[in-house]
Amino acid sequence: MTNNTKQRITIFDLTRLVAMLFMVQGHVVYAFLDLDFSNMQDSSIWWVLWAFNRGFTAPVFLVVSGAVQIFANKKNEFGELKPKLFQKRILLAIFLILISYIMHLPADLSTLFTLDTSKLISFYQVNILQLIGVCLIIALFLIKYTKNDNFLLFITMFLAVFFAIFGLQIEQMTFIKDLHPAINCYLTYDYQSYFPLFPNASYYFIGLSFGIILKNYTSNYNLFIQKYGIIISSILFLIFYTFHSYDYSLISSISGLKNTSPLIVLFRTSIVFLYITILAQFNNIFNKSTVILMFGKKALLVYILHLYFIYNFLRYNPMFNGYFKLNTFDLQSTIWIVLLVMLLTFGSVFIIDLLLRKYKHAKKVLFSLVLILIINKLFWLF
Repeated sequence: MTNNTKQRITIFDLTRLVAMLFMVQGHVVYAFLDLDFSNMQDSSIWWVLWAFNRGFTAPVFLVVSGAVQIFANKKNEFGELKPKLFQKRILLAIFLILISYIMHLPADLSTLFTLDTSKLISFYQVNILQLIGVCLIIALFLIKYTKNDNFLLFITMFLAVFFAIFGLQIEQMTFIKDLHPAINCYLTYDYQSYFPLFPNASYYFIGLSFGIILKNYTSNYNLFIQKYGIIISSILFLIFYTFHSYDYSLISSISGLKNTSPLIVLFRTSIVFLYITILAQFNNIFNKSTVILMFGKKALLVYILHLYFIYNFLRYNPMFNGYFKLNTFDLQSTIWIVLLVMLLTFGSVFIIDLLLRKYKHAKKVLFSLVLILIINKLFWLF
């Protein structure tokens, strides 16, 4: 087996950047485009294809996020994960979970102490940050306490199958339905969670498995993806095609599948590997661009900031005088808002990265500013 962990897989940075671009514009469109216009476009083939394509952005991001953890958490010559690195990653996972809750705090904090949980459903709903945080914690313990990569590969593949298959069963279990919404939201779609563990964690562990294969069985990652990515994609699609029945057109038939169906995981994963394979063809063009790859490496920061600009900065900043109201804009205006959010988000990430590289204490200063903003929000809510 080949054990080359020094080479950075730039194709993953490029893939995460593309996924983030699709995710940002998707969130802006759904936030600001007039609902009447959206409903009118349901029969438009271009709108259907756009909405269909949006379904792959999160799986792409989750698969790649899982894969890079195999290379980000390097072990020493004794096969041990350094304690400081383990602690740092655990703190990152906890931070992702907490920042997600903070971003969704209710307008009136007193409702946090109410016995009426129906008022806190939007606070309990699990999004992709919480999903990644939980998956990262599981992955870190697996990496830390699994000495053999072959055994780690077996466990991650088992977990990928487990989360994909048991989603339908979990949501039908009575005791799961009786759980408090704060817990239930991590497991099912019962309370309209965006990314419960079943089946979405499957994508993350598929990525972990793929990362282990890349790390141990090849030294030329990009060539391996170019050669075998399409094969993996085709095999997954053929399995999906064999077990799926088509009552309507391909897109309509797939759109009708339940979110917890293992077939939807198979189909989306096949498209994920197709995306990665296609982007691998362009990797040699972009792998010299440090700016493009930087945005890919800081994808989580891009995700957090773009939500802040959409749902906080544009909506509540006094300078806009309430102009940016949700679901009130026509398509042309929405496109301009997409460009504005992208400019604000990626511009902010670029400045933050520049400060972190140029100034020694920039990280502490930025952390302090984030802490001040969080405290300010909490006091403002009170």
